[in-house]
Amino acid sequence: MSLIGAAPWLSATLGPVIDTRVPLGALVHEQWRGGVFSRYDILLRSLVARQLLSDSPPKRKTAEMGWYQTMQQKRAGKDTLPAFKQLAGRVHGIGLDPAYPIGISPRGSLLDGAHRTALAIAFGEETVAVDIRLGKRLRSFERRWFAERGFPDRALAAMDDELDRAMAESGVECVLVTPAGKGTAKSWLAPLLPAGVKVRREWTVSLSEADTVALEGILRWVPWHRKSDQAKQPARQLRKGALEVIRLRLTHRDFERIRKTSTARDNVAIEFENSIRQETGRSVVIGQTYQQNRDALNFLRAHGWNHLAGEPWL
Repeated sequence: MSLIGAAPWLSATLGPVIDTRVPLGALVHEQWRGGVFSRYDILLRSLVARQLLSDSPPKRKTAEMGWYQTMQQKRAGKDTLPAFKQLAGRVHGIGLDPAYPIGISPRGSLLDGAHRTALAIAFGEETVAVDIRLGKRLRSFERRWFAERGFPDRALAAMDDELDRAMAESGVECVLVTPAGKGTAKSWLAPLLPAGVKVRREWTVSLSEADTVALEGILRWVPWHRKSDQAKQPARQLRKGALEVIRLRLTHRDFERIRKTSTARDNVAIEFENSIRQETGRSVVIGQTYQQNRDALNFLRAHGWNHLAGEPWL
């Protein structure tokens, strides 16, 4: 999904900051680059943050704190653990102060606020305050950065597990659109959901014929270098009138399976669409790629959509 669709608004002549709130999951997902999570440093911070925010914080330095100190020495040349403890103490029980937003680029790359992002992950925040500014993306701290600097396998495994937890809890969302029926989507869709897929939101909107065609076109868009994939797309499914918009949340492992190759990703979405049509007889369109889902939500925003629209059911 899109962070806020702000990238087109920004230019070299525009003011430096837009303040807003975004779903934490969207911010986490934007740190993926080419199928690789680029900010393992946040995961290590989150491991420490969960210890510091617990009801009984450790009185002695833990292994995670030692890894954190090593990371900070190697990347910044200083020990920031005391300051991190102070920050965790200030936000414990009350959450992050929106007066101190996390800095991100128009494309969602983290520019500053790595410790606050880690605290938000540890807290399980739904949304976080951000300011969107022009700036260079910081260097990546991928898993291999830690492996090349001699971090033990135990540390790498702990960060892998933290990534699983962060992705599973925040989820990766894609859009499903189907004509509105008499019953709720929960009644017919829940029994058909594959393992690892849960429904995040549902919302109803009435669109004109032109807008319906435009929305389905966005969800079926295929980049120029994959025109051969057009043959895989089913016939037009949507017609004007009331439509249900549902956001499906994929857990980390399903996300990996879908993102590894475009073929695997497309097959998952197409197979799921086909199974819904076969089981229910309903017309349905599911966004297959990040760009399709992002652009679809940006389009729906003009018709009243926001990231809190609808009622959640999990």
